[in-house]
Amino acid sequence: MIVITGGGTGGHLAIARALAQELHKREIPAIYIGSLYGQDQMWFAGDSSLGNHSSDFMDFGVTADHQSSSTPKSIKSPTSTTANPRIREEKGAVRENAAIPSLRADAVGEAIHKESTKVDSSSKPQNPLFQECYFLNTSGVVNKKGFKKLASIYAQLRAMWGVRKIFARHGVQAVISVGGFSAGPASLAAIMLRKPLFIHEQNAIQGRLNSLLAPFAKAVFNSFHPPFPPYPIKQEALQSRRIRTEFQSIIFIGGSQGAKAINDLALQAAPKLLARGIRIIHQCGERDLDRVRQAYMELDSSLLKSRESAELESKRLDSSSAQEPSTAPRLTLFSFDKDLIKHLDKADICIARAGASSIWENAALSLPTIYIPYPYAANNHQLHNASYFTNQGLGLMITEQELRKLDSSPLDSSPKESLESALDLAKFFALLSQLESNLTEISTALSQTITTNGAEPIITDIMQTLAGKQT
Repeated sequence: MIVITGGGTGGHLAIARALAQELHKREIPAIYIGSLYGQDQMWFAGDSSLGNHSSDFMDFGVTADHQSSSTPKSIKSPTSTTANPRIREEKGAVRENAAIPSLRADAVGEAIHKESTKVDSSSKPQNPLFQECYFLNTSGVVNKKGFKKLASIYAQLRAMWGVRKIFARHGVQAVISVGGFSAGPASLAAIMLRKPLFIHEQNAIQGRLNSLLAPFAKAVFNSFHPPFPPYPIKQEALQSRRIRTEFQSIIFIGGSQGAKAINDLALQAAPKLLARGIRIIHQCGERDLDRVRQAYMELDSSLLKSRESAELESKRLDSSSAQEPSTAPRLTLFSFDKDLIKHLDKADICIARAGASSIWENAALSLPTIYIPYPYAANNHQLHNASYFTNQGLGLMITEQELRKLDSSPLDSSPKESLESALDLAKFFALLSQLESNLTEISTALSQTITTNGAEPIITDIMQTLAGKQT
């Protein structure tokens, strides 16, 4: 049995899914250990054959023996949208798992049932990636201070002791960590129990947790550093690859939470782009959807008719093939879509943050991109991610501070900042013109940076290492 652990954000979870898919393809059983917080449940709740387990291990008064028939009040069901206030019922996220019944929730740290609670056959997911999924009551440590930081560390350590029971129950052979705060308990348990630990570091600058764990790992895979293993990406990205030869459409990616900086840039650049006949695809995040939609309506009431049309526009498009310019909408606005590739495929230029998964996925799609790194990323890793590509002439970058005209504060520094914030649109359009002038050259070069899904060689390496250990 292989454990995949880690997550918190989409970048880490995309790696977890890619590696899980490769294990599943080889019929190698796996379980997932993540957190009740972050996006872990949004990605994997319900994606198991035996069940999902949420653990409020801080409440040791609740034992597994007492909850076979019902879930205690202190333990939240991982499929409930109210289990975690941070989890939104976004399209393609929790809602798609709503049919999964409320499953047994184990108090990890107390005895775990020998028998698993099975998913009802009528609601069992098709080809589940994991035998079981565990979501622990842990949260991030890095950005906290004082008592909150100590409490988070304490919770991580208590979870580590509880994870030992999960390892024993499943006969865990090895642990694959994809980073993020939810990787802590299982990774530390692997070291403590001398289980082989393998790490995937997604960013150009190693995260703090991975820096601590790396000396104990059998291998660390990082596509930004030698031996440069290919990045684990969706196979659909490689299948959808096309060389861009003409600038007809642009996509602004604000991320699942919505990046105000990119949303404001899209809104202020829209009049000039639309006047040129450039089609706009805009993923703005759920929390900013109403504001962004209203701004587009004020710009041109014919762009969107209602909130529903803004949210459901992408469903109306045929995801199997690109539309002709004459039939494609001038604006496609949506909050979030886990199947983002169908939107990226329709774009000729992308404006996005510089998370590792986004960068490598765009490279696989041969999609030229202007990167606007998130200024508060740990160790400023998004700046380093983007620099890896821009230094090779594989894209362009502008920081939020450079995009500002009058003020040195980042665009995302205040959620109350008005749309009229002074953006240096001249600088942005100069970059856009530069990218357009070299569109085919950059798109062709990107197609050569990644030619295979990195999950396959990574899993091969891991299994060969484990086979050598056994012999």
